[in-house]
Amino acid sequence: MTKVRTAEECLIALQGESAWRKKEISTLRTLIDGLSPAEHDVLLRSAVVMIYAHWEGFVKRACELYITHINERISRQTVVLSDHFHMILMWKEFRKSGEHPFWKNPAPYIEATKSYFESRTDKETLPLEWIDTEANLNSKVLKKLSIMIDIDYSLFETKEKLIDESLLGKRNRIAHGERISIKQDDYMAIESEIRDLIDIFQNAIEGCVQSEKYRHPAAKYLAL
Repeated sequence: MTKVRTAEECLIALQGESAWRKKEISTLRTLIDGLSPAEHDVLLRSAVVMIYAHWEGFVKRACELYITHINERISRQTVVLSDHFHMILMWKEFRKSGEHPFWKNPAPYIEATKSYFESRTDKETLPLEWIDTEANLNSKVLKKLSIMIDIDYSLFETKEKLIDESLLGKRNRIAHGERISIKQDDYMAIESEIRDLIDIFQNAIEGCVQSEKYRHPAAKYLAL
């Protein structure tokens, strides 16, 4: 795992993660532009699968880098987590109680809450395995991840149709062996939008890193 002990290291890692992906996307465009019309169909179909892979891969990796950075800060200094991340840790405890056990009986909720507060330490870290794109990064999964790492999902709401239909829908049909045709203009439009989405997601996480959003506001500047 890349070292992300400081905010600077985390920002550099995020920038590097997006840079190599964008370079490959640009290489695909160059290859497509250099082909004859008869060759376009094969590469355009392949390019849709590739650009989806870069979109899903970046979101997953960026989330992992951010959570790893938070855990590094927890392990190296006294960090009082924000209420949001305390709720995430409480959810970890609640999951031990089964599926929605609190609707009719509050006892499991009380026990889980008590267990959380009794076992909680200032060095408790956030599990990376929670970052799961489910190999199918549709808008619902993106919203789940955005909520989990505490970034504003409204940044992506207007792009739900693009994510679910223009990109993921076509990728799934191609990956499952359907013979669909992709127009070059359509692909170029998707590519441009996905580049923008990668930038938006990257900027959102970078903002969280720089502002130390993961810290509790009242204790953000707590010394060692």
